[in-house]
Amino acid sequence: MELSFIFYLFAAFIIIPGIFFILVLFNKPTAGIIAAIGMLILFILFGIQFFNEDGTYKQTVSDKYKTWPPQINYCPDFLSLFKNGTELMCVDTVGVASTNSGNSLQLFNPNTNTVPTERQMFHLYLTDESINAYKADTNNATKPFDRKSILIEQCQDKKITWEGIFDGLQPLDGKVPVPPS
Repeated sequence: MELSFIFYLFAAFIIIPGIFFILVLFNKPTAGIIAAIGMLILFILFGIQFFNEDGTYKQTVSDKYKTWPPQINYCPDFLSLFKNGTELMCVDTVGVASTNSGNSLQLFNPNTNTVPTERQMFHLYLTDESINAYKADTNNATKPFDRKSILIEQCQDKKITWEGIFDGLQPLDGKVPVPPS
């Protein structure tokens, strides 16, 4: 039994009768009974929510999401994470990157299209196979490729920014996050 559970029980044993006796002192015994029953129900429900049967604190978040500092930018700024089959990619569902010039990213509407076109995709290159395919597409096998440099090059081509990775002018030294699979 954890100390937090003991404090929880102590608070319940003080608050529930305390509310009842205070309302009885003000000549409102019916309100005291209703308030005490309501607080009892409230303490029971929150006790079930936060504690196990043996009094230990329930784990509410899986270890998979317990990273610090938290990574909230799995995609470039204002793009949405999208799963196409087994591949994770980013798409522009808002229209922030739509300039319709060159290789810029085009708007993707998931309500009308189920699969984005190549000009609507921002690839995340999460596997070695996708990085090797990128090397083959660029016909530059001598250049050292890593995931971050490929993503920065893609940001430049599609004219978008990525907080901590690329500010629109120069690469930054932030770590590229990997979305949970």
